[in-house]
Amino acid sequence: MKNKENKRGLSAVVSSLIIVAMVISISAIVWIFVDRTIKGETESSSACFNSFGKVYMNNQYTCYNSGDNKLKIGIGLKDIDVDSVLVSISGEDASKSFEIPPKNKLGYIKMYDGTEDIYLPDKNSGLTYIIDLGIFGIGVPQSIKIAPIVKGHPCEASDVMNGIENCLSIPN
Repeated sequence: MKNKENKRGLSAVVSSLIIVAMVISISAIVWIFVDRTIKGETESSSACFNSFGKVYMNNQYTCYNSGDNKLKIGIGLKDIDVDSVLVSISGEDASKSFEIPPKNKLGYIKMYDGTEDIYLPDKNSGLTYIIDLGIFGIGVPQSIKIAPIVKGHPCEASDVMNGIENCLSIPN
């Protein structure tokens, strides 16, 4: 009789240990999932931290040429390392977003001097680009937004311009 009682007591201890092991295992799985999610979000936030205003449009070199439906846009970088710059143009007929990569050839954008190989400005400098809006079906541009892409993460808009001037109306 004593022998059966000891086996029942041992069974309760083993059951309790199994339940504790299951709770610890489930807690570990949940912790791993939450930890990865939080790390992913903080990496995105930290990549863009302090980037606001460090990628900007130069108003002096940004205008729309109604004669040939091309947009001239001056983009400058302050002290920031970017992978590329995201440009979003909204017009009366359509909107289009695209990236200006560090170095590439895109059919719809050229450097101001006509060079088809485009590249980003160096730190603390700026460059002017000519964008063919006819390819996108954008009429007169209403607004332009630019945002840096840092460490693979797109950041918030760093600069916005509304009411783009016509280049033909700007005195030389």
